Amino acid sequence: QALLWSPSAPFQMAAAESSEDLLAVLTDRVRNIQLGSASDKPAKTDAAAAQEASAALDAALLRISSTPKEELPETVRCRLDTIIVDLDNSGGGGALKRPLLNSLKRCGHYRAFLGLPRTLECARRHLTKAPPKRVSDIFEGKEGLAADVTACTRQDGLQWVEPVLRQLAGEGRFKRELGGFELSSSAKGKVRAVINLTKKRIKELEGNAVNKKEGDRRRSGGGSVVSNVAEMERDVRLIDQERRRAQSVGVENLIDKAMMARKK
Repeated sequence: QALLWSPSAPFQMAAAESSEDLLAVLTDRVRNIQLGSASDKPAKTDAAAAQEASAALDAALLRISSTPKEELPETVRCRLDTIIVDLDNSGGGGALKRPLLNSLKRCGHYRAFLGLPRTLECARRHLTKAPPKRVSDIFEGKEGLAADVTACTRQDGLQWVEPVLRQLAGEGRFKRELGGFELSSSAKGKVRAVINLTKKRIKELEGNAVNKKEGDRRRSGGGSVVSNVAEMERDVRLIDQERRRAQSVGVENLIDKAMMARKK
């Protein structure tokens, strides 16, 4: 299923490395993992190599997320997508399982996932096989996606989270199209919870932006549109009250006159 890759890029990076340079570093890190697994190195060394691979993948995804669309055309994205998928499939498969799952914790990576559909599919398949505790850590953990969404202060930094999460949940695809990789009901519930949280956070940021504009307008002497509307509503209510009061007095006078006429 084709995904639209947004042309905007809110996550700017100071580093000068290109996406391909960073992927070359990632390739080197994956080789370190494979060499460590094939040797008698202690597990601690393997864990350190995996952590380095996660950091390298993070840097590559952030670089892709921060690059304007015109500077990273589809042909280049397809090549980068293929490199990451081939790395994941190397050494018996799953070489990037831990780094890819870790990358799902950061909303700053999600624009890159939209431009790397095969990489996103790899992450989805790994997620379906992850144990419940790992899934909870990704979405609900202290340093998980929900916490990152809550901490995000840029509205444009959250707009890609929902479409990627819906892809992870397999929405819009027939069961046969999922290739036997399907999230559990519990995992889908966690995904939906983060989608709802993201929508709520976007509304909060939109509200903050409106309030900021209103404050700036007041400080510049432009007045308050909201207060003007409230004053107009208050004036209309007062006019209505006076009209109803006048009508009431008029009716009472008519009744008095009618009663006096009957007495005569």
